[in-house]
Amino acid sequence: MGGIEFQRYLSFGGAAMVGGALAVALFNWAVDPLQFYRKASYPPLLLEQKRYQLPGLARHYDYDTVIVGTSVSENFHPRQVAETLGGRALNLAMQGASAREQRLALEVALRTGRVRRVLWEIHFEYLRGDPTWVANYDGAFPFYFYDQNPLNELPKYLLSVDTTKQSLKILLARLGLWSYQARPPEEVFSWHQTRSFGPASVRRAWQRAAQARPRLRAQLPEYALAHLNANFDQNVLALLRAHPDVKFQLFFPPFLAAYYAHVQATAPEILNNMLENRRHIFEQTRALPHVELFDFQCVPEWIFDLGDYCDLMHFNLRINEAILRAIRDGHHRMSDGDSRPLRALLASPELANWVRQHVE
Repeated sequence: MGGIEFQRYLSFGGAAMVGGALAVALFNWAVDPLQFYRKASYPPLLLEQKRYQLPGLARHYDYDTVIVGTSVSENFHPRQVAETLGGRALNLAMQGASAREQRLALEVALRTGRVRRVLWEIHFEYLRGDPTWVANYDGAFPFYFYDQNPLNELPKYLLSVDTTKQSLKILLARLGLWSYQARPPEEVFSWHQTRSFGPASVRRAWQRAAQARPRLRAQLPEYALAHLNANFDQNVLALLRAHPDVKFQLFFPPFLAAYYAHVQATAPEILNNMLENRRHIFEQTRALPHVELFDFQCVPEWIFDLGDYCDLMHFNLRINEAILRAIRDGHHRMSDGDSRPLRALLASPELANWVRQHVE
């Protein structure tokens, strides 16, 4: 093959590759399986990988209220929120979401200008460590879906093999062939249907937690008060101050009393830092008129009822509903940062006795 012919071959091959890539990108843009560019006009293919799925929903769905947090808050149903608090809700809570991930998800929603109310679960376990850390539950975190650079989606989304597979599934469905099950977001993203609640599940969770105590002790440096405060300040407080026109209702979720007994038996320093972090959060938010802070960590009728929990921290829909009613009615709103009821619970010998009788 002569030099000129070889150059023509390379030019043709390069043009074919560029043309093929352009065709794939246009195909995926037109189908847009993750609804990143537009809300689907067809029954959407929803992925359980919420870090990939939620940015599109936040950009294009109709809502004025968002729920932010971890798996503890994934079961807040939009219908529940609408019936209790009014408005139209979108749940942006993600399993194991660090404070930074929660901030990134909320920022996508806030940029739409639709948000009027934010229900934000403040889970101290996910205020630990460096304020910039992100979890890897769904693989590498897709920052390109959360930033504002439109070019970042080209290699990671529009030219992705996984995106193309999803687009093909949707195309097959549009042609009348069954390729996926269409389900609403609240069914895909909640987990209460798949868990068993009650004493047996709690006892199994206690045994798992006891076996994992060495790992928790090894994480003790991550729970330093400086980390907890910095995570809150950089990932939560900064957004509160930047959006005075949005009503923020922050809440400390109700873990089962056995959870506190487990942490106290493993690393009491963690609980002490958590209590001091609560004080810091109260002090930083008390003067913000658009922010309300609710404390559900020590509600006796919730945290001692094993029937409402599937493990040491995840509760059922009854408590979800009770939390929404409490927020609506202003119950359990924090009036100081001393955490006296929770400190009394941790210091009480009755807690250890209760754990021995009901959990161990």
